[in-house]
Amino acid sequence: MSETVSLLEKAKEISINPRYELDIDLVCQMVDQTLGSWINVIGSQVLDLIRIAFSIGYQRGERARQAEYNRKPQEDPKTRNEIRQAITYNINHTKNSDVLRNLLKLADILKRKHNDKECQAITEAEKYKVYIMNDVLHCDNTEYLIQIRTVANTLVQEG
Repeated sequence: MSETVSLLEKAKEISINPRYELDIDLVCQMVDQTLGSWINVIGSQVLDLIRIAFSIGYQRGERARQAEYNRKPQEDPKTRNEIRQAITYNINHTKNSDVLRNLLKLADILKRKHNDKECQAITEAEKYKVYIMNDVLHCDNTEYLIQIRTVANTLVQEG
């Protein structure tokens, strides 16, 4: 019994994002629809129990979301889900907003290039950005990469 009381006290202390807060009018409407006249017999304890159950569920969901956010990806992801999880982890832990903005642009171009329905929406310039990016990502020669960067910087500054 003391565990139940302790759980109820903890549930009352949980702070819930106001966007997800369970509105008392909504609770009353739900109780009225499901229990009807039984609410007079049971009293306001039902409303408290619903609010507590919601709080506990919300807290568990928040913990699961935080655990997923902090879960490190595998060393060498193979499946599509493992790769998505690795991308999400790396993006969530990237602090620089310029890097995030560039990743967003790149993701948008790649999504449109590899989506049959949107493929027509990719410009000629975007197509070459993808080609160049693939070439650079598959090059491991540092000297070549320095030359590529020098040429790219020069051409961008002139253009």
